[in-house]
Amino acid sequence: MLYVIKSGTVEIVKKTMQGDPYTVTELRADMNIFFGEMALLDSDKRSASVTCKTDCDFYVLKREDFLKLGEINSRASLAITRELCRILCRRLRKMNSDVITLFDALVGEVEESGGIAE
Repeated sequence: MLYVIKSGTVEIVKKTMQGDPYTVTELRADMNIFFGEMALLDSDKRSASVTCKTDCDFYVLKREDFLKLGEINSRASLAITRELCRILCRRLRKMNSDVITLFDALVGEVEESGGIAE
């Protein structure tokens, strides 16, 4: 399901490799933002959890309703799909940049410490 925050604040939470939760970001209604968009496009396992930090209200679009929209109004469905893809591409590019930044930082740490012990 796609959730548009009508009012309130939520936290996007993931888990470390050790299973410890950490907050990825905080989203507020005044940001005109949504989450859960990947669930409209596939039915794979979710990649994060969402916790309401305050009382919240949402607009919700279920995957089944989104798929029905594609049958009823393909132009509207295509416009939504294109926008979702644009947003997901932007997020993927940012994630790639973040991975490169982290890798560079790790290489720098290894070099400063004298290399990897064998």
